[in-house]
Amino acid sequence: MLEALDRGIHGYFPFSHSRRLRRDHFDDWLTDELDEAIDEILDDFEDVDQFLTASQMSRAVQRNQVLSGQLGWQSHYDAIVRFLASTGCLRPNYSPGWQDLSEAIACWQQRQGLTADGIIGRNTWGRMQSQMRMTQPEGSIPASPRGGITSGIAYEVAAGQEYGPRWRSRRPPGLPASARQASRTGAALAYIEQIARSTGLGQTFVTTVRHLAHTESKGIFARPANIFNILPPSQRQGRPYISAWGVFQFNRDAWRSLAGVSQTAFPWDSTPDEEIARPIRKYAELFSQVTRAGGSPIDAARGIRLWHMRPALYRSYFTSGQRQGFSSAWQRVDQERRIKIDRHLRNAGVL
Repeated sequence: MLEALDRGIHGYFPFSHSRRLRRDHFDDWLTDELDEAIDEILDDFEDVDQFLTASQMSRAVQRNQVLSGQLGWQSHYDAIVRFLASTGCLRPNYSPGWQDLSEAIACWQQRQGLTADGIIGRNTWGRMQSQMRMTQPEGSIPASPRGGITSGIAYEVAAGQEYGPRWRSRRPPGLPASARQASRTGAALAYIEQIARSTGLGQTFVTTVRHLAHTESKGIFARPANIFNILPPSQRQGRPYISAWGVFQFNRDAWRSLAGVSQTAFPWDSTPDEEIARPIRKYAELFSQVTRAGGSPIDAARGIRLWHMRPALYRSYFTSGQRQGFSSAWQRVDQERRIKIDRHLRNAGVL
């Protein structure tokens, strides 16, 4: 994550919109790269098959944020998403923000002959429950998960994609054979949501962190970067040292900057619990830092995304925000990064 930005490298990380194509990207895995790029482009098309006007959407988002807690359906969020995907109102394997969720709800309501307002109120929730036949909250960490290698979070390795969609069953250059193998798409998202929610920082934080995991790795545990390469310089043939790995794609230096991590540790030395809990703890620290300094939850969400791009950008943003306010500080961030971050937050339903 950090090496690529510091060296001015573009297009190396999963799901980023690159403006330059490198000749060394045209390899046997080009089809996978294109498929992933198409997935992200599809994420940006939020105006397709709209059921709600802008004013209806605004009201639906506000009401859903309140009712999710009042009616208790927030704890069933993942089950609702899977249910909506099964009806064709939401794309499969997609982590929606509040706007996309409200739009999908309106789609389902229309098909059910209900008022298509995009709000999960008592009537809509009752109808959904009867069709979903839920017996317990979804999205929580299972008591006895299948597979895995630790006593905490465990997951099933993706057969044929043991090193992610790009590398498939081929171990990336330099990655130790002892490193954990990759999970199926989305396996980390429920765990991430539970850990993020336990911080008590609110829905904006939960949604921001969950969406960050989705855009970085599609919620895949132990996913190596698409151009992962930590071979010695003499064996890399001029290619850069890229150590980004895991759900949040932390590289060696970013990982070692986290509290409690040894200065000789690598991301793949972690357990599945640590792989997501340590980054979330850092994001919570950043989020709280901004809000304590007078910033809004959106200001704090922007701070998380800035830090994820480059910690120095966050430090400048925070210092400026303390002195002049975070709205002014945000305008001091270069336009390209502002556009990219706000696009992510809109896709997540935060903006």
